[in-house]
Amino acid sequence: MAFRTSISQMSRFYSFIWKELVSSDQKSMANFSSGSFIFVPLSSVSSSEVVSGVLLSPQDVYWHDNIINTDCEQNKMLSNLYPSFRDFFVNGCGVKENPPLLDYLSFLHHLSTVNS
Repeated sequence: MAFRTSISQMSRFYSFIWKELVSSDQKSMANFSSGSFIFVPLSSVSSSEVVSGVLLSPQDVYWHDNIINTDCEQNKMLSNLYPSFRDFFVNGCGVKENPPLLDYLSFLHHLSTVNS
């Protein structure tokens, strides 16, 4: 489902949530982290531009990757979108530091079909 907002609006939202959840119990954080709440724009934009995007779960995104560098994968990389929110996403929400192994294998498969 498409959703329209800006990275700066979502950053303010995540700041508010982080402050509230730090003072609450772990169960509240687990409940929050189990849903799709991470806004990822469908195209590259400035942080203040309102754009269409999707809400993904912590399992659908990762913090950073130096190996896979495609537009599709860049949209799942949060370090470019929310550079000051590493602690919130990785430690608070359980976002993985790097893509899962299957993403690398899919990328290799994609490369093998492109060069054939």
